[in-house]
Amino acid sequence: RIATPIFEKKKFSGIIILNLSTNNLFNSIRNSTAFDHFIIDKNQNYILHPQDKFSFNKYKKIIKDIDDDFPKGFETNNTFVYSLKDIFHNEDDAIFVLKTKKDYEKKLFTQKLNILGIVLVLTFFISLIMAFMVSKIPTRLQNALFRANQKLEISQIVKNYVISATTKVDSTILDISDAFMKSSGYSKKELIGKPMSIIKNKDRDKKIIKQLWKTILKGEVWIGEIKNTKKNGQIYWLEQHIIPKMDKNNKIEKFVSIGIDITAKKELEKLASIDQLTGIYNRRMIEEFLQVEIDIAKRHEYDLSLIMIDIDFFKTVNDNHGHPIGDEVLNQIAKVISNNLRKSDIFGRYGGEEFLIICVETNANDAFTLSEKLRLAVGSHKFDDIGYKTISLGVTNLKIADTLETLVKRADLALYKAKEEGRNKTVIEVT
Repeated sequence: RIATPIFEKKKFSGIIILNLSTNNLFNSIRNSTAFDHFIIDKNQNYILHPQDKFSFNKYKKIIKDIDDDFPKGFETNNTFVYSLKDIFHNEDDAIFVLKTKKDYEKKLFTQKLNILGIVLVLTFFISLIMAFMVSKIPTRLQNALFRANQKLEISQIVKNYVISATTKVDSTILDISDAFMKSSGYSKKELIGKPMSIIKNKDRDKKIIKQLWKTILKGEVWIGEIKNTKKNGQIYWLEQHIIPKMDKNNKIEKFVSIGIDITAKKELEKLASIDQLTGIYNRRMIEEFLQVEIDIAKRHEYDLSLIMIDIDFFKTVNDNHGHPIGDEVLNQIAKVISNNLRKSDIFGRYGGEEFLIICVETNANDAFTLSEKLRLAVGSHKFDDIGYKTISLGVTNLKIADTLETLVKRADLALYKAKEEGRNKTVIEVT
């Protein structure tokens, strides 16, 4: 529960109280195959426990000895402790504890521990902040904030912390909050009288902007995410509610936009979807894209092909030159492939030295042609430390009865045949 007082002309007017449900937050924290998660207060009571019955055990009057979960205390190799004092400003002095599960693979543990720890902690911190700021605030709350703006002559809480702006119908800026200035990097003098496009990012999705104007010019509230550019050129994201305000004749007089900075959320989404070594999509993301494209292809009867790629004799690179050189080879091959793909192709690292390419609206023969182009491009690339390297490729196309699993399995079978037939080859598997 979060509360703040409201003052009007230095006179106490009331209190805003937000009650936040943490159920979804706690559930998302628990969804890990690698760690058990605990939040523990200074008296060693559980706020969060992997077994839900022990969460908030102090209030349930359930006695749970902390030594049952941590017989050797927190100073062990498989336990990681993070203070939450900067998040929970109360007397709990809570800590966030990650404890590796017993069945977690040791090899993956040693390779990915640091990244997982950072991502999980960032996920927790940012989720907590976003739960407060972005818990799908209803439009009526935005309208209520606007009415409070008028009644309290832009109270300090709105001015300082809510990214808001008022514009004419042609988007000329009439007024902005201090928070808007801070987020954009512009001063009020530089913004008032200018079009809202002053913060426009050149890579904005034109379809989204077109839908925005179509919605608000009908007098309806638009809610969505917009990519902007600060005065210093830095990119930032806002989740915006744009509210048309009517005059007494029910004509649009102006627009009020109320935004929330979701740049951190966008960065976290990117972190969760990108392979950190190669900078292309990771397995989770490429499989999500593949499922979407399968559904679209079946619905509209489009062609869809899949290319699976494996680096030939990659193990010898790690064995003879070491993992840093192996990582560099993976990174360079990913770049060579990326540079030779079409705009419509979706490219990701499937695992280890395997890559996956989704060829949208492409039949197997055209996918084979692309595969041969990629095979020749990689084969002609000279690596600094190992000379030349080749790849094998398996190609297949979508059948009406296919699932994601059967499609990937058939591409993998084609790849296996390519390696069996001598490697540095492309094989199509269509049956």
